[in-house]
Amino acid sequence: MHGGQIDARSDGPEQGSEFVVCLPLAAAAIKDEQNVGETVGASATASQRALVVDDDRDVADTLVMLLQHFGVDVRVAYDGGAALAIVAGFKPHLALVDIGMPGMDGYEAARQIRKLPEGRDLRLVALSGWGRDEDRCLSADAGFDDHLVKPLRIRALEDLLNSLPVGA
Repeated sequence: MHGGQIDARSDGPEQGSEFVVCLPLAAAAIKDEQNVGETVGASATASQRALVVDDDRDVADTLVMLLQHFGVDVRVAYDGGAALAIVAGFKPHLALVDIGMPGMDGYEAARQIRKLPEGRDLRLVALSGWGRDEDRCLSADAGFDDHLVKPLRIRALEDLLNSLPVGA
């Protein structure tokens, strides 16, 4: 189904077995991983502050770890209300905000963030599984600067970090 291959090997009974699974995406991921940090490592510094907002804790925490790997000072919020409090106190340069959250969704969180003095100049990025043209228009109308589709590609994150002003 994925265009991969599975090989099974054994030297016989009671000798154990070896299963090798090869997927074409593995080569692309390895290439991306080898390139990670080559360009971002030079520009992303601890002076860059980012906020990750996502109700899916696994997604949020993984993105936090990735940003920390790039040297970014990161905070996380698991809902829109918590994001507002963090923006006011932490003053991030970048916020990656999930759209489909319960309670205050990402659109409303973006509108509220933009009303804060600390949220006016921040780079606000929608991070969503929704990527149609209509979805991008809705995120722009809510105040987002960019709209990235999940799953987030490492190269897209690198490009985003590299586009931040130096020293931001």
